[in-house]
Amino acid sequence: MAHLDRLSALVAHVDMHATPLDTPDGGNVAIIDKLGQPKTLLLWRDLNDLPAEPFAGTLNLRLEFGGPDNPLCHALPRQIAVDLENAPSIARIAEALRDEVSAARCGSAFALERLSEVLLIGLLRNHIEKAGSATGLLAGLAHPGLARVLVAMHETPGRAWRVDDFLPIAGMSRSQFMATFQKHVGKTPMSYLKAWRMGLAHKDVARGDRISTIARRYGYRSADSFCRAFAAKYGIAPSYLREEPRASNAIEETNQNGHSKPQTHKITNSSHAG
Repeated sequence: MAHLDRLSALVAHVDMHATPLDTPDGGNVAIIDKLGQPKTLLLWRDLNDLPAEPFAGTLNLRLEFGGPDNPLCHALPRQIAVDLENAPSIARIAEALRDEVSAARCGSAFALERLSEVLLIGLLRNHIEKAGSATGLLAGLAHPGLARVLVAMHETPGRAWRVDDFLPIAGMSRSQFMATFQKHVGKTPMSYLKAWRMGLAHKDVARGDRISTIARRYGYRSADSFCRAFAAKYGIAPSYLREEPRASNAIEETNQNGHSKPQTHKITNSSHAG
């Protein structure tokens, strides 16, 4: 049986950002190496959860995992602790990150981005192998039958999926599949697929892709139906998200020139295709 790659299609859609900092304040990665204690990597997923005072060993580095709409942001625990003595591959990546942060060398920015991606994959592998999540995406990926379904969703989000299409992939009856998916992932298959599509679409809208193209890409019947779904999820029309940076620039320019601010409004109903 061919090896099932549970992570590549998922991680490919994560916009990892590694930001070197001047001080440990705001860093969310720490390597704790105290006498008599196991060497441990600590990582905080949410910057709002950082301790009031940086740990001794906190790197001058902030890692971000693609924004709140990426499923990985909700799949990862709020705080990750890895015993590096029992995870040598992650230990090597962590040390390489520490070396890049501490030494200003040519190509460091690029190296930090790539090392951060490799660290993320290592953490996800470690979590799946240890079945560390009771419910959520990683718990689903740890289940052999559900993993095949989730990978199919991640690889082909625009396919016109129906629940019955997932049954032979999972190797389950309909009732068994629905109950197992809900138990492990914490939502129905179609709810998860809808959230995955919308997270990808949000990125594509922000990037400037045409609304009609995005609608077709993710299986919506029309641009209008996509706009309605987008507005229901985010409270604004896709066109507003694309125009927001330009509106901000216009505000800044008018403030500098002493003119009145242009008015912008959130749109909660459907919008025309872009």
